[in-house]
Amino acid sequence: MTSWGACVPTETARTRDSAAVELQTKLDLRTRELKEALERQAATADILRIISSAPTDTQPVFEAIVGSGLKLFPQALISIALSDGREVALAAIAEPDAARAEAWRQRFPFPLTRDYMHGIAILDARTVDIPDVADVPVDVGTGAQNFLASGHRAITIMPMMRGEAAIGTLSVVRLAAGPLSDEQLALLKTFASQAASPSRTRGCSMNCAPGQRNWKSPMRWSRSRLVNLKNNRRNCAN
Repeated sequence: MTSWGACVPTETARTRDSAAVELQTKLDLRTRELKEALERQAATADILRIISSAPTDTQPVFEAIVGSGLKLFPQALISIALSDGREVALAAIAEPDAARAEAWRQRFPFPLTRDYMHGIAILDARTVDIPDVADVPVDVGTGAQNFLASGHRAITIMPMMRGEAAIGTLSVVRLAAGPLSDEQLALLKTFASQAASPSRTRGCSMNCAPGQRNWKSPMRWSRSRLVNLKNNRRNCAN
């Protein structure tokens, strides 16, 4: 009788401790989810603020998007690329490691073909999501092999849509294999939409530079941006 009675407090304590651990786990999860939600809202607000302050200048928006992406996708490289219909050029990049950032820059420009996963995303206007480059669908096999040479293991490429056409891509590149969460994919889609928002090239006034007026065609917009990118790169080289 004494032995049985002595066990009761112990079992009760174990149950209480287990409940406390479960409650703390749920609280930690809820706190983390709330923190991530606030970070997403803050990042989106920052991008919208920059868009409104520079409605005809895309580069600050691109830089804000990749910078915010770096905060929201830890241990990842974030990049924006644009296409002129012939090739794909890098427009913005955020990567804490300078050597990895430069290695990624050196991969651009490249032809707009399905031999590259960015090309697939643009030409087919669809998301290319590769959680592990060692296990890819047959239709992106060649592109995956080209990507494997970069030393990364996973990539998610979201097309930047302007109407029915993709004018570029927003990519999250990871060294470690693994998928993005549904929330992260939704956020990436939102950022890609902001990057391609027509409000920044629509209805230019006479205060716009000559090359910026009447940008009605997404392809024309992309080619103009690519010319500027190439000129900037040439000036840096000199």
